[in-house]
Amino acid sequence: MFKIVFFDLDETLLTHKKEVLEENKKAIRKALENGIEVCICTGRQKMAAEHYRQIAGTGRYIICENGAEIYDAVSKEELFICPLDKEFCKKIYEHVLNKKLFARVDTKYARYITDMNLKVINEIPMEEDYEKFFEENDVLQFSVGSTDSKNIDEVICMLDSSVKVENRFISGYLPIEHEIINIINPSASKGNGILGLCKYLKIKPEEAIAFGDDLNDISMMKSVYGVAMSNALDEVKAFAKEITTTNEELGIAEILNRIIEERK
Repeated sequence: MFKIVFFDLDETLLTHKKEVLEENKKAIRKALENGIEVCICTGRQKMAAEHYRQIAGTGRYIICENGAEIYDAVSKEELFICPLDKEFCKKIYEHVLNKKLFARVDTKYARYITDMNLKVINEIPMEEDYEKFFEENDVLQFSVGSTDSKNIDEVICMLDSSVKVENRFISGYLPIEHEIINIINPSASKGNGILGLCKYLKIKPEEAIAFGDDLNDISMMKSVYGVAMSNALDEVKAFAKEITTTNEELGIAEILNRIIEERK
């Protein structure tokens, strides 16, 4: 019997238009009414996750930054953060500046970017005194982007065991298409975030279910009962216990309603 549900956002709970299907909203509301916790588990920054939490009507808990942060949106309390090494952040940021690359720096307070022409929503300009900035702020996720994939290859070659690239993708939402990598602490992952929150809530891993579609969702599939979307990558489907319909269809609602009936 499942007591908690986790949703990736992009291409899972969200449609291509970044909307949540009404039937899925109804099923989420019904799950919460029946005592099943429903959480967002995303690579996005906390403010973006909170925006979609309100749209979807999910529960109070958010796992964001690819598992580097767990947040209680009701009490406004940070339950867990797993920041990057400060010296690493300085080093990689200097490289970004020298090579004129795009950088996105996530803290628990805000998302900072180097080029406001590439702003999507809520980002703010990176501070000029970056050494002071990195000393005073915990960075949860450091993203580097470029229009040339060779620049991203070069950045990856600079990395050591103190960090890991959680995913590499072509952005479909920036005003100018970039290839981007998300860099996080090697101890962080969506799967570890889920296990950590389950432990905090005294819920067994076998009582949790997670929906996802991309490579950074594989850790979820390995940690709990994983459901891959039909539009998921084959690598994700290989670790899933179940495959549902695409993010444009009602597979999520169908599974949630099934879980509710089983709980009754």
